[in-house]
Amino acid sequence: MSSWKIAAAQYAPLNASPAEHVAHHLEYIELAARQQCELLVFPSLSLLGCDEKNKSLPAPPDEALLQPLTHAADTHHMTIIVGMPVEHNCRFVKGIAIFCPMANVAAHVSQKSWRLYCQAAKRYQRGG
Repeated sequence: MSSWKIAAAQYAPLNASPAEHVAHHLEYIELAARQQCELLVFPSLSLLGCDEKNKSLPAPPDEALLQPLTHAADTHHMTIIVGMPVEHNCRFVKGIAIFCPMANVAAHVSQKSWRLYCQAAKRYQRGG
């Protein structure tokens, strides 16, 4: 049976912009990569630093802002799970985003629904 190196990044919520949160995540990803980590898990709502007691959550960061996390997953051959709001039934709920290496996959998951975006699947649907 093979083994995985798994790490959890745990820290107090930051009062920062979404871009600063992404940069903070990239620092942890670099540290985990130095330890040959293969799966890195971040705290709930880590990309926004929200207080979980808030009844309404803000919109998640746009895909362009998340691109460095996709690149880091591919570069370091690491699966990265971050906490962020996702849209479900026309409102934002607590969820996660999963960045996988070498698959160009960004999955956004809420507690009640799955949405999977895969460039390979889109190419397949287009016949290319």
